[in-house]
Amino acid sequence: MRIPHTILVNPGDPMPDLTSFQGSLDFPQEQLRLTVTNLGISSFLRVILADNAFLPDAVCPALTFSSMLRGVSVWKLLGKVLNGLTPENIRVYASEIERRHPRHGTDRLLGADGQQVHRTDKPANMVFFSTAVGRVPPLEKIPPKWALSHVMQVLANGQCSSAHRAVPCPREEYTGSLTKFVETTPLALLDELMEPKRTGTSCGLDLRYRWNPVHRTMTLMDEWSTHSIFTLTL
Repeated sequence: MRIPHTILVNPGDPMPDLTSFQGSLDFPQEQLRLTVTNLGISSFLRVILADNAFLPDAVCPALTFSSMLRGVSVWKLLGKVLNGLTPENIRVYASEIERRHPRHGTDRLLGADGQQVHRTDKPANMVFFSTAVGRVPPLEKIPPKWALSHVMQVLANGQCSSAHRAVPCPREEYTGSLTKFVETTPLALLDELMEPKRTGTSCGLDLRYRWNPVHRTMTLMDEWSTHSIFTLTL
């Protein structure tokens, strides 16, 4: 079973077809992060200006686009407004919205062309951007009390010999547990921890941390359940 993760799109790579894509895309040249949600009858495009990703005491503007026109998808609408859906066009468009419409107590804009934009400032240290992980300092010693920031340091710097993610157990493999552990990469785990891609998955801020000093393992627990969802071996 594949773990959802972000796809890195480098200069020269083709722009994925957003009408059939589900997940996140990082564009390092434009410092742009796109998260695509396709729900059949409705679709959303979240754009994050990721210049400050992972930096403390900073923010990243986030804009979520949807269509208010019946039968017109957000992809078709934005493609017409921007004369084509390209990372360059999307970056310029999002930046221009931020410049022209500074916040005055509202987070929603209604465009004349039928687009609706919900805006928020995300804390930059909670914005995953695959090419900016080098901004996270490594963990120098085991903390007396673990926090999300420590786990992020471990994952961003590859300071673990293995990483596993709990996923729903297929019916044909069921042995009494609803989940099973599959191996993943530290960065994919960090991506999922900072920005869950499954409905019902807790954000890292809702987790508890269980450190086993004998086996040097870290288990991250969902706040509302008793099963492990992440396990690291340091």
